[in-house]
Amino acid sequence: MKTKKIVRTSKALTLFIVLAAIAALASTSELLYESSGVSSFKLTQNPDGARIATKSSQDYKMYRKYTQQGGEELFLVSSAKTVQEFLDAEGIAGSISWSVRKGPRLEQVLWGKSEQATELNVHGSQPVIVSGLGGCCAELTGYRLF
Repeated sequence: MKTKKIVRTSKALTLFIVLAAIAALASTSELLYESSGVSSFKLTQNPDGARIATKSSQDYKMYRKYTQQGGEELFLVSSAKTVQEFLDAEGIAGSISWSVRKGPRLEQVLWGKSEQATELNVHGSQPVIVSGLGGCCAELTGYRLF
């Protein structure tokens, strides 16, 4: 009987130690920066019967610039995009607003912009942002480089 009681006690003690270690590890992480956004979808119909799908979303893209001294700089591009797709006709419309932050805690806002656009891309190896505005009727997307 005592052997079973000791085994149960040691298992309980071991579980307690493991949970305490996990809690200690979780509490040691430091929050450097946090942001959140909302996404939505809406399907509407005009009085003339044309349907429009409106998508709104928030997105975050990181860029890491490696310095000659062996360190790195962190950049964050936060964007809010609204795109309207016309289901019963050709065409797309949209607007995007974004801001660029930098620093080890992303504490410094460098710049921001709002424009008519339907897509936003951060280049993976070059410090550039490319916005694009889709068009109508087999037009090519027009791009801008920042």
